[in-house]
Amino acid sequence: MDTRPLTELKRVVLDKVGDLVLLVKGSTLRKSVEFLVSSKTLSQASPVFAVMLGPNFKEGQLLCQGGQPQITLEEDDVAMMKVLLAILHCKADLVPRDFYANHLARFAIQCEKYDRAAAVWGWALLWCGDGSDGGPDLDNKNVTNGKKLEDLVRARRWSYFQSWDYANRGFRVLATHLLLPPGPLKQDILRKYIKNIPPNCRGLWEGKGILRHLPQRIMDNLTLSINKTLRDILEQTENIAKPGGLMSSRTCFRMPGQECLRCG
Repeated sequence: MDTRPLTELKRVVLDKVGDLVLLVKGSTLRKSVEFLVSSKTLSQASPVFAVMLGPNFKEGQLLCQGGQPQITLEEDDVAMMKVLLAILHCKADLVPRDFYANHLARFAIQCEKYDRAAAVWGWALLWCGDGSDGGPDLDNKNVTNGKKLEDLVRARRWSYFQSWDYANRGFRVLATHLLLPPGPLKQDILRKYIKNIPPNCRGLWEGKGILRHLPQRIMDNLTLSINKTLRDILEQTENIAKPGGLMSSRTCFRMPGQECLRCG
């Protein structure tokens, strides 16, 4: 339980001899955090901070005079800003070893704002996965409320799991696009994430705010993947009525919570 007075800000010291205070405002004063940081570290890591702390701004002028200025950041994600600043100051103990997909997307957007994707490439390779299975979240029981995949199927929550899985893929596509450097590895990961995407996935991603951060070339690849899925569905549907297909079979097929209506 947080026992701090309502007027007391939380302070995170990332540099014991730091010369700059960043006040990242949350939705309430209690959720706001002060970070004691190194202005030199931020200026070298981020072109945005290099300008903010330059001689043309009062904060930069105060630094030149030996002062300790404070910069208030009104529109930043407090939790993700803490991770970004921890990486820049080599505080690995404050950096999570894994991210839920939606949190990873939030972090990627925060990095893009300060043009700092290059500083987190090593961590991004760990977090984004290789695209082969939708990312680390698929093996994380906590994300599925402690239930294994087969338990979800038996509980007839498969549609919920699919929706959650495809949303996670969208968040990881966004994070991969924003965090990883251009090259064959990035393109390979992106191709794997959008492989076999269902037709309704585009609407799902749009509802999650993912599409507005993605370039047109990724959207074109997504459209191609959806069209391929539609062609596969059409082909399988046509095969049902062919001789030897499902309609001519006398075998009863049982699935979780379903039973073939033709043979009872």
